Amino acid sequence: LRAKVDFFGSCIFSEQAALKYLKKDEKKEAVIKIKQYRNTCKLNKDELAAVIFPGGMPGSLNLDASPYSDEFIKAVQKNSGRIAAICAAPLVLGRRGLLDGRRAICYPGFENELKGATIENAPVVTDGNITTAVGMGAALPFSLELVRLILGEEKAKSIADAIQDR
Repeated sequence: LRAKVDFFGSCIFSEQAALKYLKKDEKKEAVIKIKQYRNTCKLNKDELAAVIFPGGMPGSLNLDASPYSDEFIKAVQKNSGRIAAICAAPLVLGRRGLLDGRRAICYPGFENELKGATIENAPVVTDGNITTAVGMGAALPFSLELVRLILGEEKAKSIADAIQDR
């Protein structure tokens, strides 16, 4: 079930990667949904302001292998946008040299994938236009940091107050 949610929540996954997690009787319906969903993934890259890479395995490796990841990163860079990754997904950024000379964090054990980065001991690290987070336990501070960076301090505080984040 998790693979289905991961795939249908992200147009970065390949059809083959998604299908390998499904039972035989689920594949025909899934192929139809995948093809429909792919059509919705034709974004106007000139308007793309941020890309966020969710973590987990093998999802992070699938993101790393996907040509969509490179397209989204290039579009966001062109638009002076934000790039973010959590858990093991910062490896996508590290393998592309995007963390060289920057501070970053990732899920423990993936530090060697963050080529050129200074590994911080913090749940969330923002350095320039790149934000990384250690893992699922840091999802809330990661999200609030991205809201703060994109929509401002007041909006982040308003959301934090509304969800009782103290």
